[in-house]
Amino acid sequence: MFLFRKHFVNIVVCILAVTCLLKAISVFQHVRALDTYDFLFYSLTIRMVMVLACLAEMFTILFLVSRKVTRFQKLTLIMWLSSAFMVYRVAAFLTGAAEPCPCLGNIYGWLRGIVSHSTINWTLKVMVTYLFVGSYLWVPRRF
Repeated sequence: MFLFRKHFVNIVVCILAVTCLLKAISVFQHVRALDTYDFLFYSLTIRMVMVLACLAEMFTILFLVSRKVTRFQKLTLIMWLSSAFMVYRVAAFLTGAAEPCPCLGNIYGWLRGIVSHSTINWTLKVMVTYLFVGSYLWVPRRF
């Protein structure tokens, strides 16, 4: 358990760096599906939501690698970001939004025939759950 706690922030940085990079690459591709409107943010396209999510992830990464920020502040930011991702996932489920989640843009097209849509979705759900549960495990111990 100590290793989990010790390396949690570093693992989160790696997860966010990979997802941010995939979103950034996808945003610049000409994929028609990214120009459709998001199910939750009606006035924004999926591409715009991905840009906002990518910016939030980049800001979080910069915050997490800063030496001037306390561990508590880092975990609180992870808790906030993972809660936002979790709310988006729950809203997608409750509204019956189409699967797969457009969270990473055209990754489904890149991996067609190699990895199934359900495997990618399951992996994304595990990553969001890891961020969410991990941050909620360690932040309350501060008080």
